[in-house]
Amino acid sequence: MGVHDYLAGPMFRLNHDRRSSDWVYQVVQPFSLLHIAEKSLQSPTNPVPAPTEDGGDKGGTMEPLAPGASIQETQAWLTHNRFGNYVRTFSNFAGADLLRLTREDLVQICGPADGIRLFNALQARAIRPRLTMYVCLESQHVYHAIFLENLCVDELKLKIAQLFNASPSQLADLYRQGPTGIHVIITDQMVQNLSDETCFALSMVKAENDENRYHIVFK
Repeated sequence: MGVHDYLAGPMFRLNHDRRSSDWVYQVVQPFSLLHIAEKSLQSPTNPVPAPTEDGGDKGGTMEPLAPGASIQETQAWLTHNRFGNYVRTFSNFAGADLLRLTREDLVQICGPADGIRLFNALQARAIRPRLTMYVCLESQHVYHAIFLENLCVDELKLKIAQLFNASPSQLADLYRQGPTGIHVIITDQMVQNLSDETCFALSMVKAENDENRYHIVFK
């Protein structure tokens, strides 16, 4: 399967609009796979500006893009490092999403000059996450990657909330299903001792005495 079909697994899709000769980049929203947001990269009346010269920001050293960067932080990083022409292209990308793209992907999306420049900027400064895990809802079979840097419960809760398009305050405790189905509360120490690239199915349980909050069980 090539870049024409999917980029970086089931979360990304790249299609070509024959009517406008533009690339249409699609991002599958977590846990909303039936709803695909579609945006045109450039309109016919807004041609892509000429490629910029190689190198980073003239004003100083290029800051690294962290895998944990939010969509807003990623947009700011692109603008600061002279990739502002592609803010719309990557409007739904967090840091981890952008770092997953290959050199070939970026060349096809941004063209040879800017694609190579962006790839070099990402790879030269990329900070690898300390822990990667794959999660899905218990009722689904599509997994999503979560990247952790601080290895703590608060960070994990934030990442889970983002997947559910919820606020972290709506999540109560996080549990891991143990032997005989018991629920063991997840602590910072447990997160720090998880094996890299472990897969979990998540189930939601309403919190006692608060219908607006949920416990999350990792199975």
